Amino acid sequence: MFKRRAAIRVTVRLSGGLDREVKVEDYEFSRGIPLVLREGARVKAVVKKLGLRNVSRILVVVNGQKVGLDHRLAEADEVLCLRPSVGG
Repeated sequence: MFKRRAAIRVTVRLSGGLDREVKVEDYEFSRGIPLVLREGARVKAVVKKLGLRNVSRILVVVNGQKVGLDHRLAEADEVLCLRPSVGG
């Protein structure tokens, strides 16, 4: 028989205009977007699930640390996706 992988729950927050790219009703930064992913999922699974485009221009921070798309996520991780901007 096939062994089922456990699920993890993460919260995703979007900034820098990314919130307008995804189809989430009533998005609020403070609440974020709760996602359920398979155990061992990587950040790229979040990007794919949300349908974010121009991945090379997205900065990802997990629990306060900048990470790459291959970073493995764990239960209750806080994921921030943003498009860096310049100016001042």
